[in-house]
Amino acid sequence: MPLGSLPPHNTARVWVDYSDGLFTHTLLIRHDAAVADVMDAADNLFVAIASDWYEITIGDVRFAANGSDISFPAVWTGSATYGATTMPGVFAPRQFMLLGRTSLGRKARWSLWGFEGTTPDQYRLPRSGGNICDDALTVIEAAQTASIFLGIDGHAPVMYQYVDFNFNNHYERLQRS
Repeated sequence: MPLGSLPPHNTARVWVDYSDGLFTHTLLIRHDAAVADVMDAADNLFVAIASDWYEITIGDVRFAANGSDISFPAVWTGSATYGATTMPGVFAPRQFMLLGRTSLGRKARWSLWGFEGTTPDQYRLPRSGGNICDDALTVIEAAQTASIFLGIDGHAPVMYQYVDFNFNNHYERLQRS
């Protein structure tokens, strides 16, 4: 039986806007923790993947309380940039997706933009000690013990032990124009 939808404001949220040099993206983190702790977790994630990332620049950060549709600005506490080199336009549409599912059956997905490595032939990279998938999942799973990186239902998702890669049609169209 399909699950009914939940309102977007079902949990507290922090949005971290960042640019990959070509487009602005937003990392949405659902949580039940202090906003400063959520920003630390986002910073930890960006630090963990930075060696495999084109340069991204942090922009605006905002937060909203559980049940609220109103967000407020926050001051970013991490680095201004992560990664090192300029991303070529051919990789603008490539997303790096971390996936999981909560105990109540809700899907969770965090798409990140700016991966510098080679896309695997099968568009999936399994977790293996010390690879970028392991680095990212280690940070997310640790943050989940502090009620950060939750699903829309407020539960910590069990993370799939791989990351998926995809070329997003929206950014393909933007690159064509």
